[in-house]
Amino acid sequence: MTRTFLETIVNARKRLSEAGVTTPGLDAELLLAHALKKDRAFVLARMNETAPEEVLPVFEKLVSRRSKREPLAYITGEKEFYSRPFKVDPRVLIPRPETEGVIDAVFELYDEKSVKNTLDIGTGSGAIAVTISLGRPFWRVAATDSSPSAVEVARENILFHKVEDRVALVESDLFDSLPETKYDIIVFNPPYIEEQCVDIDPEVRLYEPPEALYGGRDGLDMIRRFTGEAPLRLENGGYLVLEIGEGQGGAVENIINDSEKLSLEKIARDLNGIERVVVAIKKRGDG
Repeated sequence: MTRTFLETIVNARKRLSEAGVTTPGLDAELLLAHALKKDRAFVLARMNETAPEEVLPVFEKLVSRRSKREPLAYITGEKEFYSRPFKVDPRVLIPRPETEGVIDAVFELYDEKSVKNTLDIGTGSGAIAVTISLGRPFWRVAATDSSPSAVEVARENILFHKVEDRVALVESDLFDSLPETKYDIIVFNPPYIEEQCVDIDPEVRLYEPPEALYGGRDGLDMIRRFTGEAPLRLENGGYLVLEIGEGQGGAVENIINDSEKLSLEKIARDLNGIERVVVAIKKRGDG
């Protein structure tokens, strides 16, 4: 039985909607484009044409995976971040749009002609490290992750974006395996979900790596450790830039205020008005 592109998408949209997917129409279009090895524009331009029969079984398998709430990015193997494609799979956290605020905060510190030494802790897919390197081509960037599997994915993205000469990749738990280097900027997107949190989408709870999600009882374990260790690796006047979870701004501000070596610069909000990115500076004269 032949079906048009539109009929194929409508049927898939119904299945995805019944499964609880929040963007069923968009996901159906993107999955069909992926099955066809084309982009979404190709699909949208052919809604009244007959869909190739040989593609339909492939598409049905993709829809079945998505109806089980497997993240779209894991199915397609790709996620856009800061307008660039990044390879992702279940070994790494999927880059979020709100994390682009971390990049914005970093770029606001120094312009593209500056020369700085930067560290990205918990790099995952490498999206932050690669994006910083592409936007600030004279910076030296080190990227670390405690997961060997995540390091493999980050390496693929570093090579794909051709920044291997500017981004050094190290398997390390925070600073443990790094040389005794001091940095001008240290960036961290930590695990910050409370371990008992139940209000988590199935896409996240069932599929993404838990070590990249959960930050202990109150979600702040890694942030406490990071803010305690990071000043020893910062130049005087150097910056920490880290992402935080919704509602954590006050607690993180208190953690930084309790530090003898750090001073809070600002907490920036994301596009939804949620406090999302913390910028702190190492006090001068603290060694």
